[in-house]
Amino acid sequence: MASSMAQAANYCEDLPEADQARRLAGFRGELYRCLTARADELSGLADAVLCADGPVRVLAGLSLAPGTAGARRGL
Repeated sequence: MASSMAQAANYCEDLPEADQARRLAGFRGELYRCLTARADELSGLADAVLCADGPVRVLAGLSLAPGTAGARRGL
């Protein structure tokens, strides 16, 4: 039986690229609507966690991860 992480990784794998992008945009929109306070910051944090190269042990370190807003600002 595949792990839930493997299932999540394969969620869009067999779809055409345009459908993958639409599904991801839909997920991100639904997640954003669930966040009532500090939605921008929390959705950015979720993006950073999901795009991390491995397990995240310290959230503060994500601010310098490639592709995050913190890395672009040089924080």
